[in-house]
Amino acid sequence: MRRKFCSELTFPSVQSLLPEFTHEQLQLLVILMAFVIVLIFESLYANNERSLKTFQQNYLTNIILFIFNSILMSLLSVYSLLTIADQYSTEGLLSRISNPVVKIVVSFMLLDLTLYFWHKANHTFSFLWMFHKVHHSDPSFNASTAFRLHFVELLLTAGVKALYIVVLGVDKAVVIISEAAITVFVIFHHMDISVPGEKWLGRIIIVPYLHKAHHSVRREEHDRNYGAVFSIWDRIFNTMIEIKPAEIGLKYVKARSFMELLLFGFVRVYP
Repeated sequence: MRRKFCSELTFPSVQSLLPEFTHEQLQLLVILMAFVIVLIFESLYANNERSLKTFQQNYLTNIILFIFNSILMSLLSVYSLLTIADQYSTEGLLSRISNPVVKIVVSFMLLDLTLYFWHKANHTFSFLWMFHKVHHSDPSFNASTAFRLHFVELLLTAGVKALYIVVLGVDKAVVIISEAAITVFVIFHHMDISVPGEKWLGRIIIVPYLHKAHHSVRREEHDRNYGAVFSIWDRIFNTMIEIKPAEIGLKYVKARSFMELLLFGFVRVYP
């Protein structure tokens, strides 16, 4: 009887014990974990000395913008990227690849290439730059700069990612892995630190010193280094630059408050 009783017992799976997260919640969790780790490293090894007032103002503005964007994106999202992946993962160009490892690698590389061209488009077309310039308006360069994004740019980027998922037929698991990895990389390459072996690493991935050049006030310098993860796209398409910028941000644009940044996103100028 005891053996029979034990055999009839059912135990919940690990997956059933874990709460179900939406795509936005998963991304938020990864961002918060990565940001805390990066903030610790940056506070210990930052290249530039910053006054407490500048530190507080910069971080507070960028974090408030991040919170606003997170809430807004959650309210506006009818279909998350994971929902789209569920519907189209068997119909895209990559659906014929049976090897899961190969599919993950190819999907991730193509997503990074897509984001390279999308980033370049944000610098090329005035309508897109109108919103993207909010990110470049930060007069300093630190991990919180990664969150200095206008909500319209985030919505447009989500549309680009959704199209990428539909066309390629990307699996839900691949979307989760890719989003997490790219999020961590974007926060990483906004860190104001020197990375050991960064010159060598910079031949493969985007490291802080490469992305810092992208935040130069000089247009001929900030219209370079568009990569999100891999630097190979910038080298292939001749958009790589390796310099130490004299000044960060946009000309004639100083630190702005949260509301000023939202309105600044609708101003058609290229300072």
